[in-house]
Amino acid sequence: PYTLNPSAVPYGLWIDIPFRKRGSTQIRSEAKGRGARFCPAAKGTIKWWMPNNRLTADTVNWLNQYEMIRGERKAPVFNPNAMTVADINLAYPFRVYLAVPFADKDIAKGMGALWSSDDKRWYFNATNLTQHRFDEVLKKQWVFSFHGVLKSDPTHTAVGVYFFKEDFGGGVAVQSVAAPFVPQAWTFVKNGLFITMNTMADGRIILTSDDESYVDGIYSKDEARTTWNALIADSWTLVSQKENA
Repeated sequence: PYTLNPSAVPYGLWIDIPFRKRGSTQIRSEAKGRGARFCPAAKGTIKWWMPNNRLTADTVNWLNQYEMIRGERKAPVFNPNAMTVADINLAYPFRVYLAVPFADKDIAKGMGALWSSDDKRWYFNATNLTQHRFDEVLKKQWVFSFHGVLKSDPTHTAVGVYFFKEDFGGGVAVQSVAAPFVPQAWTFVKNGLFITMNTMADGRIILTSDDESYVDGIYSKDEARTTWNALIADSWTLVSQKENA
């Protein structure tokens, strides 16, 4: 199990919320209630994470109970040299978005920043961005991104330049003792024919089928998932799911 160090709380924890398993709907609902966030840009299959301001001892114990923790999420790294005001092609509209802490919103407003209700962010544009203001928000590490045209681009195509490099996963997962392998089996039926999927210790699936449309064989996880979806779409009914002790 993962042990939280109160003196060095991570930016967050990557968590693997179960899907389409017994009790998974309730677990997913509770995870969201405890503050879990979805990161669509995350690499791989782990898309959920729990931010550090929600990492109470109780929540970590709960995550451990369901073996959901897959590693620590690193804090975003600020790059003050992503671009400069001199790089902006002022002939085109642009915005410099800010990541302003809620407690400092009045400071941002006092600096002349505008509020975008659509993007939920403060920003500068051609009407209010000055070198001094840019330097101030850069010093505070509030500059989040630039959206517009750069002088260096001869095609005059709008781009996004980001000042924070985020951790989108792919790191080493927290190591733990692997649970003993327990094979699982799923049985589908249609018109008196049966198709059975059995798990192997290496994660692959053995498929046996009475229907010639679905070939007997050993499938990868992705192939098995595709086949599962095809069976459901083809009106096969899942009639049995069990662990083979």
